Amino acid sequence: MIYLPEPSLIFYIQVLFYLSFGIIVFYLESTGKFNLPYSKFASSEGISPRIGMFIIYFIPILGYASTVPNWKLQSSYQIILLLIFTFHFAKRCLEVLFLHQFSGKIGIIGVIVITLAYTNIGLLLGSNHAKMIYPEIISFLDPMLMLGMLLFSIGQIGNFYHHLILKKLRSTQQSNEYTIPKGALFDKVICPHYFFELVSWLGIAVLSHHWESYVIFFLMTCYLFGRSTRTLSWYHSKFKDFPTDKKRIIPYIY
Repeated sequence: MIYLPEPSLIFYIQVLFYLSFGIIVFYLESTGKFNLPYSKFASSEGISPRIGMFIIYFIPILGYASTVPNWKLQSSYQIILLLIFTFHFAKRCLEVLFLHQFSGKIGIIGVIVITLAYTNIGLLLGSNHAKMIYPEIISFLDPMLMLGMLLFSIGQIGNFYHHLILKKLRSTQQSNEYTIPKGALFDKVICPHYFFELVSWLGIAVLSHHWESYVIFFLMTCYLFGRSTRTLSWYHSKFKDFPTDKKRIIPYIY
């Protein structure tokens, strides 16, 4: 179900590094010590967020695709993984171009850091998928395949739907001032689009069958948990009547 390498000192060092890095990312984002400069935490200087975010989401596709020629066995399962990864980031590119409404600018540092992070994810996933031995004949009744596809689909649909709510909210505003989002899971948490983003990454991990895919899910969880924590604090500071029972990212839990 999950590929794990033979236990070794290098493996344990890798695990320790990933755990430490995730904790540091959560701490920096949740405390505001360092928030990547986009959206509510955008810098006053930088470039167009539409251009910046498109770069952020497009380059990782190239990163993953660059690993394809090195595949020793290009099975149908690996093609599915390529399509899944490409769809995830291509959807975000299209949202940046045609759905999202931006205010302010995105900092150059943010563009560079996030692009490098996502591109490394693409390279890591692509390389690991190339080394894995997946079945040549795909059984669409395979429980892990069905679970992974279900999680990925729910994540993509839920993420898009809540982005659409934000789009309609900004479209009805008379200015660029932020208001409290309402509707669907926005009534329960402040960042439901982050929640569904994580559901998608969990689906990718399940489909990958590789331990480092779950590491990526863990790191994304640390990052989005931290950012949602900081976002909730931002809303509490900006709106005196902000609901006190609203959670950050997971309904009723966190």
